[in-house]
Amino acid sequence: MNKLSKTQIAMALIVAAVTATGMTATGCVDRKAQEEAKKTGEIVSNPAVSVQTAALETRPLRETTEITGQIVTGDQSVIGAKNTGRLVSVLIKDGSAVTAGQVLATQDTSQLQAQLQQAYAQVQSAQSTLAQALRNLAVNPLRTSAAVAQAQAQVRQARANYQKALNGPRGQERAQAEANVRSTQTNWETQKKELERISTLVNAGAIAANRLDQQANATRSAESSYQSAVQALSIIKEGSRREDIVAARESVAQAEQGLKTAQANKELDSTYQDQVNGARAQVASAQANVRVIQQQIDDATIRAPFSGVISGRPAQVGTVLGTGAALATLVGGDATYFEGQVPEQLVDLLRPGSVLQVKIPAIKQETTGSVVSVNPIGSNLSRQFSTRIALGLPMSMVRPGMFGTGVITLRTVPSAIVAPVTAVVNRDEKQVVFTVEGGKAKAQPVVTGLKVGNVVQITGVAPGTKIVVRGMEGLDDGSAVKEDSGAAATTGSKAG
Repeated sequence: MNKLSKTQIAMALIVAAVTATGMTATGCVDRKAQEEAKKTGEIVSNPAVSVQTAALETRPLRETTEITGQIVTGDQSVIGAKNTGRLVSVLIKDGSAVTAGQVLATQDTSQLQAQLQQAYAQVQSAQSTLAQALRNLAVNPLRTSAAVAQAQAQVRQARANYQKALNGPRGQERAQAEANVRSTQTNWETQKKELERISTLVNAGAIAANRLDQQANATRSAESSYQSAVQALSIIKEGSRREDIVAARESVAQAEQGLKTAQANKELDSTYQDQVNGARAQVASAQANVRVIQQQIDDATIRAPFSGVISGRPAQVGTVLGTGAALATLVGGDATYFEGQVPEQLVDLLRPGSVLQVKIPAIKQETTGSVVSVNPIGSNLSRQFSTRIALGLPMSMVRPGMFGTGVITLRTVPSAIVAPVTAVVNRDEKQVVFTVEGGKAKAQPVVTGLKVGNVVQITGVAPGTKIVVRGMEGLDDGSAVKEDSGAAATTGSKAG
């Protein structure tokens, strides 16, 4: 007799005893106890255990886990001022729908306008400086080149004069001077004879007296020319004086120094280009300052960065907003996302483009989402990583802040042989399922795999094999069984 039969006999005896006791104590017939006694008798008389079987099925099996999070909008931004300024107009209010680029508010720009005018004046001044630098670059190198050429000519002239002083007069000059002396001497003597002749004629009354005066002047002029020629010849004969040589040498040194100065000035021509470059830099700096101030003026007009709806009461006219101070909160309506926290052991399962299901209890909606990003840096405390999943739901259906649940698939078995979890039992430290052959239970060792809900993947038996799914609790290999003729059972359910 198997273990189940012994257990059932013991239970039957206990029931019979309790029933007898109950009848003795009360003196009345206990119908329920009689029924139990009847069943016990049937079990004792027929040891076969009643079981229910079902054929093993194959189907996809998927293991999942859930992450929680909330619905967020694709664009949500606190619109702030880029520069400090007083609000002179606010064109929005709580709930206002705005489009990208729409003017939301303006700040006072009177001081910036004054700065802009000053910046324009600085640009004009810098441009004038640049124009003068360009003129200097075009003209001054020509001047310095001409000065160098002139200084070089003066050096050549001074050196020639010095060499002339060193060499003294040439032979041709002496011969010329001597010839000049003879010529002037001859002329002087001729004039003296003419003076004597005219004097005689005047004394004789042959010619007028004034003719004598004229000839006397001509004679004195001839004498002076003769004396000059004699002095010139004397100078040539003596040669250059020492002081003339020294003066000529000093003239050379002075001319050479002038050339050095001209050449030094010429080397400074590159500074004119530097002046041009510096002036251009000043122009560029002044123009950049204009652009900065103009940008500040433009930034004083605060615009919507994207289309959406104003959330909350914006700042009011007269408020002085500092740099970065909030004007209003803008919530975009172009896209919705589910943001959840993924444990570090699961983060590798999610990649951009991964698809998963998202459940939103508030609207009783389940939709498919696509992973768009996984934060590469996890929380230091919880070791979880923020994940953003794009949803195909419009903002009219969901609201930012709604609770959601994302379903992550851990692994999938496309064709798993599944059995009810309760059909797999332990016998002799092994996991087995029971089949029925010739009215006897047969233990079939199996290996379990993926477990989803109330079914588990098994290997070791073929698909279609009938296994015991009910009544296997007390079975052993070889136990007598009889198949229940009740409703057919199945090995799986819709779970997984």
